[in-house]
Amino acid sequence: IFGLAPLLQKLASIVLLPLYSYYLSPGDYGEIQLLSMATGLFSLVLSLELRPGFMRAWLAAPSGATRAGLMTGVMILLLFLSGFGAALFLAVSGPLCSFLLGHQIGLGFTAILAAGLCLDVMSVLFQATLQAQLRSVFMVTVSVAQFILGAGLSVVFVVHLRFGPLGFVSASVVASALGFTALATRCISEIGLAAPRWSEVWRLVCFSAPLLVAALMYFIVRNSDRILVSQLLTVSAVGIYSMAWTLANLLLTMVFTPIQTSLDVWRYK
Repeated sequence: IFGLAPLLQKLASIVLLPLYSYYLSPGDYGEIQLLSMATGLFSLVLSLELRPGFMRAWLAAPSGATRAGLMTGVMILLLFLSGFGAALFLAVSGPLCSFLLGHQIGLGFTAILAAGLCLDVMSVLFQATLQAQLRSVFMVTVSVAQFILGAGLSVVFVVHLRFGPLGFVSASVVASALGFTALATRCISEIGLAAPRWSEVWRLVCFSAPLLVAALMYFIVRNSDRILVSQLLTVSAVGIYSMAWTLANLLLTMVFTPIQTSLDVWRYK
């Protein structure tokens, strides 16, 4: 069941691909891919690859109070990191977009991307907490709601309002905000907040540091091709390349991603 949640998130881009190919130009789709890659890199670094270590520490915690203190400490840490990351993204978005896209984007567009970045970083904690508690049905329900809302808003923003890449990103951020609110409310209401266990948080960060290096290497391998295409060809070429890449990786999305997520739940049992 756990495997359905990330599968639905991946399927959203596949199901809506015909829509994007008709109402978005290859340049628009390429812009979306490059901006998603940039915010994905920020999110990866700022979240410190804490999910595996957090699940390990959660299951090893001797009491509910220890778990509450661990969750509170990680929440404060990620809140600080997400705020810092959003400010940094806003500061460097000009030269970053000029490098990736060949032009800058508006301040409102940048702010929406920064908000999505914060939501992605903070959601890591609550997703890991619910995974450790084996709350699979709730997580899948939230993912289904996100999928429906995101798809519906994409149709409204991209098809009817013709917002282009801004519409796609806005729909995604609104859906992410819904998911984050549901996950955070469930975790905080059930577990509660307690005095942060900073010693546990520090051990968690130390455990996750090598995993972050490995995750960065994997990210580079998976995404460096898009940067090469954008620099050697055009942003439109990135859009065409990304559409083909999405279809070519359909089998990986359908099979490997659900299995990997499901095994993560049981790895530390």
